[in-house]
Amino acid sequence: MTNFFIVLSLIPWFLCYLKYCTKSLIETNNIIITLKWFKKSIFKIFRFETLILIGIFIYFLRFENELVNIMLFGVICLYLFAASFHDSHNKINSKNFKPNLFIIVSLILITTIPYIFYKNTNDLALTYIILFAYLFFSHFLVVLITLIYNLIPKYKGQIKK
Repeated sequence: MTNFFIVLSLIPWFLCYLKYCTKSLIETNNIIITLKWFKKSIFKIFRFETLILIGIFIYFLRFENELVNIMLFGVICLYLFAASFHDSHNKINSKNFKPNLFIIVSLILITTIPYIFYKNTNDLALTYIILFAYLFFSHFLVVLITLIYNLIPKYKGQIKK
């Protein structure tokens, strides 16, 4: 039964992470990322409501009740997912969005790391903290992968002679 609740608690996390990454991908689609842009967008990159909720979750971890931790994780992720729809300062136009396969595949590969960690260690509390860190740094991950992609030389299917 616990495994069912673990899987159930991961659904809101996945939806929230997907929403955050999609919003970040759309926002950084055709933007040149500079230090000035980074300073201006610091509150979009690091969502401090997530940090506060991570702190609350860590506080409840010390009681070592696995079912409470599972339920709390799911409820916090559900709240963050619902709250992401009400961000009035993050209205983004997605008409010109062209998904970048490199960035999407990189995000998927990075997202599998906590699941592999959990399968190897069975440490649910630490896995949840890592997943919360992924939510907190989701926009930063997209920006970092975009910067890495921009550093890689672009191949347009032409062989240079």
